[in-house]
Amino acid sequence: MILDAGSRSRRLLRTAQLAAVLLCGSMSFDPDGRPALAAVQVVPAATAAAMDAPAPLMLQSLNVFGLPWPLGDDVERRCDAIAERIARERPAVVALQEVWTDAARTPFALDGYHRAFGDGPLGFFTEHGLLTLSRFPIVRAAALRFSCAADADRCVHKGLLHTRLDLGEGRQLDVFNVHLQSGADNGAVRVAQVRELARFVAGNSSGPFVLLGDFNCEAGDPEFELMRRLLDRPTIRCSAGLPTYDCRHNPLAAPEPPTEIDHILIAGGLTLRGAHRFGADLLNPLSDHFGISAEVCVPNRVQTTHYLPLRGR
Repeated sequence: MILDAGSRSRRLLRTAQLAAVLLCGSMSFDPDGRPALAAVQVVPAATAAAMDAPAPLMLQSLNVFGLPWPLGDDVERRCDAIAERIARERPAVVALQEVWTDAARTPFALDGYHRAFGDGPLGFFTEHGLLTLSRFPIVRAAALRFSCAADADRCVHKGLLHTRLDLGEGRQLDVFNVHLQSGADNGAVRVAQVRELARFVAGNSSGPFVLLGDFNCEAGDPEFELMRRLLDRPTIRCSAGLPTYDCRHNPLAAPEPPTEIDHILIAGGLTLRGAHRFGADLLNPLSDHFGISAEVCVPNRVQTTHYLPLRGR
């Protein structure tokens, strides 16, 4: 059998991922089984961007598939393309997942955007891979490291990145960027993670919030519906109604059934104007995932939130 360059690259990728599973099968990053806060670095924008908070805000989320070599696939070129798209469309908030390395992170130092991201002391193996961009100032940031993981996810520190944005005139918005356990057979792990997620959101936000990212489960799955029940306020799911992981239309995606596993949830008086999927380019895919974009409206008066530390079990 003769393989083209793309097929050889994907075969190498899957082989390396299998090796990572075998290598990390016995690793554990939190022996006492408790969620923990992780280091966060906040970088203010070099130039301030004028924003009108009551106007509709564009929110975007994308798993950039930024694994380091040899697990990644053309990461720097794709991250450059994603950054160019952000600079062109100027969304108010962007939540990125799997931005595992400095090389993947560098293109997102964009004019007019404040940034928050992980600061693991040992790089990839102590990173959560989350990066949040905001055109509004970030006044508070914290990250949660999930206490449990399975398979290759044991090699990293998946979790939740919280940023509080100053919308002006006393208005604030809490943004939670999340990446849950992968694998269709790992629902029990995601159940434990969403319990930690819900406690963290409840303990760190009492006003409007956005929860967005790669949930690795679909609406209707037990762990997803448990999460919505555990969140202390009703949420609206911003859905484009299309799969966000789909090998039929994305050559970087693994040969799995198409699923809508990337979501944006809003709560606390935020209202949805529309949502759509982006990144569907067969010739030049941005990632193995498609992104999701939502346009939401912020009420003129919102409750100012107060920071609380991570609560124990």
